Amino acid sequence: MPEKVKKCPNCNHINNEFAFICPECRYSLMHVEAEEDNLVSDEDQCEVPEKERPGKVRKEGKKAIRKLSSKPTDVMNYVELFLESAVPPAIAFQVKPGDIAGRDGTIDLSQLENSNFISREHARFNFKGGNWYIENLSQTNKTFVNQIQVQPEEEHILNDGDHIILANTRLIISISR
Repeated sequence: MPEKVKKCPNCNHINNEFAFICPECRYSLMHVEAEEDNLVSDEDQCEVPEKERPGKVRKEGKKAIRKLSSKPTDVMNYVELFLESAVPPAIAFQVKPGDIAGRDGTIDLSQLENSNFISREHARFNFKGGNWYIENLSQTNKTFVNQIQVQPEEEHILNDGDHIILANTRLIISISR
């Protein structure tokens, strides 16, 4: 039976079928469907010289492609931010400037355990002056960054590794520079 894989839509890295996050670019693979892979073994015929062949190569049409991953070619004008759930199962969300986290936000947190207390639009993520900020949009449910409460309609700067709590849901900030 052919192996199933998830191809990252952000960087084209080939991941196993159970991957939640692409290790190359840290893009969330939660909504990427696993597909049958077209990997061929070392012994199969391919156009890559044998001394340059890894254990497996990817064939697309008649050409064999040795490098399975590539970095995104788009130049982004901001540093990438990821939210990762602090409790299993680990789920990661890629954040773009202006994204709103909540049960109905552009970052849908409703799939997380204990998300029933998160507001529909709980927090906004902003990027300005080279830094990421979280803005608390919730008037009723609380937002914390490293155990410091962020008041409604206030912003708090974010750093790599910060722990945030939206209502009763814990998330970890991951910033790739």
